[in-house]
Amino acid sequence: MNPKINRFLYAGFVVLSMVMLAQGNMTTAMSNFGIALVFDPFDQKQPWAERPLWQRAWLLCHVVALFGMIGYGLITDTF
Repeated sequence: MNPKINRFLYAGFVVLSMVMLAQGNMTTAMSNFGIALVFDPFDQKQPWAERPLWQRAWLLCHVVALFGMIGYGLITDTF
């Protein structure tokens, strides 16, 4: 897939997730935030080990934030 389209879709899903979170819709925000990971905004042809540290850190922070949202939803019973 075109990297420019991936970046646009990644950003779109992240923004949509933040809008849903601001509206209090935790489940939709969490699902959109997870779907954003499908559209890797960086070069997908580059293996994980060869990516710059900041790209790996960005994606790992995204995954940690997603698991944080899942954990918060489970603890507060917002599902």
